[in-house]
Amino acid sequence: MFSGVLDVMVMLAILVVLVVIHEFGHFATARLFKVRVHEFGIGFPPRARVLARDQETVYTLNWLPLGGFVRLEGEEGDSRDPRSFVRQPLVKRVVILLAGVVMNILLAFVLLWAIAAFADPTVGVKFASIPADPSGQLSPAQQAGLVPMTRIGEKNGFPEFDEKSGDTIIAVDGQRFSWFDAPAGLPDGILRYL
Repeated sequence: MFSGVLDVMVMLAILVVLVVIHEFGHFATARLFKVRVHEFGIGFPPRARVLARDQETVYTLNWLPLGGFVRLEGEEGDSRDPRSFVRQPLVKRVVILLAGVVMNILLAFVLLWAIAAFADPTVGVKFASIPADPSGQLSPAQQAGLVPMTRIGEKNGFPEFDEKSGDTIIAVDGQRFSWFDAPAGLPDGILRYL
């Protein structure tokens, strides 16, 4: 049960981050174009507390953590204020509306760049042991000369033990096996290189 609650909390946290970044795009472009912004809210009302204030904007934290919002002057089309959203030229209104999506795209690029820059580029995983095949057929690992229960303790030359049940060896020392070389009933799981 705790795992399910934790999963929901993580999902809500990710959702809030995505929405806050999206809404920040609307907020920043509205401020850039001198549109009056009444409120920048994290979560949905009822209001839990005011985080900060500046000359015209209230920054709030709200009780329903399902997103966020930016409240612009005249966004409902009934304001005569020259700084209202509805009084802006069409191009500025479109840019303000698209800025949220652009921020989400930028976030995706930043996250993908961070993964590419800092993640482990290696794909291969070596098993700590190679079990015998009960059907008597040779597995790809056995075809490569590895015998059942051989201990392998490194990945790409570094000591590491990150194997898991269901992983399947499809290459040994860079020599790849074709699907025709592998026995018919390969277990489900992630294909791994040795």
